[in-house]
Amino acid sequence: MARLWLGDYGHPGLEHIAHNQRKISSMTFLWLYLTLTLVIALWLGTTMWRQLDEFDWRYRSTDVWIGFWMGLLLWPLWLVLKPAFILKGTVILAGDTPETINIGGNLAKRHRQLHQIIDNPPRCGEWVSYSYSCLGRDTVPTEVIFKASDIEKHFKDKALPLFWGDEQEALVKFIKSRDNSPETTAIPDIIDFEEMASELIDAGIGKVYCNSCKEFYDAHVLRRGLPPMHPGWNFAEYFCPADHQVLSRKHMHIHCRFDHE
Repeated sequence: MARLWLGDYGHPGLEHIAHNQRKISSMTFLWLYLTLTLVIALWLGTTMWRQLDEFDWRYRSTDVWIGFWMGLLLWPLWLVLKPAFILKGTVILAGDTPETINIGGNLAKRHRQLHQIIDNPPRCGEWVSYSYSCLGRDTVPTEVIFKASDIEKHFKDKALPLFWGDEQEALVKFIKSRDNSPETTAIPDIIDFEEMASELIDAGIGKVYCNSCKEFYDAHVLRRGLPPMHPGWNFAEYFCPADHQVLSRKHMHIHCRFDHE
């Protein structure tokens, strides 16, 4: 009879105990997950507080918060596939790394560097140089040099053809901080000087290096030509006295609309 009682009523009791154990295990796992999620949130929050600056918040705040919530909700996946996303906080900082194509991150980095120039301008000598990128038919960059004083004189009381206000301020600080030493110093890469350089060359100011002749020519002796216009980008071409093409730059973009019957 004792065996019958244990057989009839003991088995449901064991199932109840097993069910409770599973429930306790699930609750333990849930509390562990929530605890670790809280730790991750605190860690990412600390990373945001310590490593992000006013430029991050101004130009890529949306990306920061998207990265925060992605890191918080998917942290187990990131720890397996990309541990640095969580451990180094790059899920938040990713907008500012070289491999990103994120516009907000690039803007934050650009404006941060411009303000560094404003606060602490690099050395500027009597002459400054700028290299045109390979455009049109050019195969190598073309170096042009200008007297810093000529730049200041030419653009005095004029609106500078630069898009950002802090970019203009950075260039002004750079030029006005010149020490008139004979060395040629480069325009900081972060400043888009191409349009200003083109205006100076067209005004006959500066010198342009001919990669074929291996020498500089005064801008006013260059011959400028405009090939026949066509849809898309058209380039102005500049030739040295030996008739070598020393430079080509963007001149005009033509949009064409074709009506099809």
